Amino acid sequence: MYLDEQWNHSLQENNFLPGPDFPGMKDYLVVGKTCCYVDCTCYLKDTYNLSLFFLFFLILLFLKTQKHFQDEPLNLAVILSECLQEEKKVLASASEKQGCGSPAVQQKWKELDRGVNELKRQISEVKKEVKSLEFLYENLDYVQKTWQNKVEQDSGLAQSNAAVKEGCLKQANFIMQTKEMVLQQIVDILNQAEQIVAALTDVELPEWKRRQQLACIGGPVDTSLDHLEEWFTAVADVLIQVNQELQKLQDQSKKYNSPDASSFPRETENFTLSLLTKLLANALVVDKQPIMSSLPQRPQILKTGVRFTAAVR
Repeated sequence: MYLDEQWNHSLQENNFLPGPDFPGMKDYLVVGKTCCYVDCTCYLKDTYNLSLFFLFFLILLFLKTQKHFQDEPLNLAVILSECLQEEKKVLASASEKQGCGSPAVQQKWKELDRGVNELKRQISEVKKEVKSLEFLYENLDYVQKTWQNKVEQDSGLAQSNAAVKEGCLKQANFIMQTKEMVLQQIVDILNQAEQIVAALTDVELPEWKRRQQLACIGGPVDTSLDHLEEWFTAVADVLIQVNQELQKLQDQSKKYNSPDASSFPRETENFTLSLLTKLLANALVVDKQPIMSSLPQRPQILKTGVRFTAAVR
């Protein structure tokens, strides 16, 4: 009866061409009790999807068990109903733990979004501070050079030379304090970026790979890479901008003969490059697992000497 209903449903949807031969399966089950079970299961596994294979297995199990309940078919129906209810509970529990729509996962993703957005905001502030430092350096350099020329041309200004030098010294100290503040902001960005990179490469990416494995065996899980791609791209962009701002600070120190040029924190730049390297090393993943054209619904099942396709991202 079930196979007849499936066949009628396929006819109504005009989906009988790619679908399974339900009438043939019915005849096979009713008439061919003595035929080989292994041949039929192999045929189903090679021709149709895994769900149909389990359906056929359940039908055979039902036929085998039916003879024990010929006098009490109601008991068989009750047992089957209880088994199906328990199966639904197990599937619902597994989907809640593994699915991306659970409250815990959504909360974790919101925290990652906030962390990435905070990195973007902080690097934007650093870029403004570095630009203001360039302006302060230019003003100080202009005052020092023009005042020196004026003193050489007019000896009467020599008395004011000490006051001008004191003002320039105060300006230089302010520049150094501002630069130290910018460097501290960069260190804070890198510390926060380190936590996000660890969360992406050590937690989120392995969890996505696990979901992909479950999807390959028919699990109803989300294998989208959109969130990971967005986070990886945003953090990598922030780290690249950090490296650029560090290079600008180094160029400023050399250009204006800053006294802190020799003590420039090289370890900060090395730390930035190490985070960027770790992020990029884990950025390339297999988006679609290898599949054969003859079995598109069953990835990771390959035969020797047969062509297959895969996609990286």
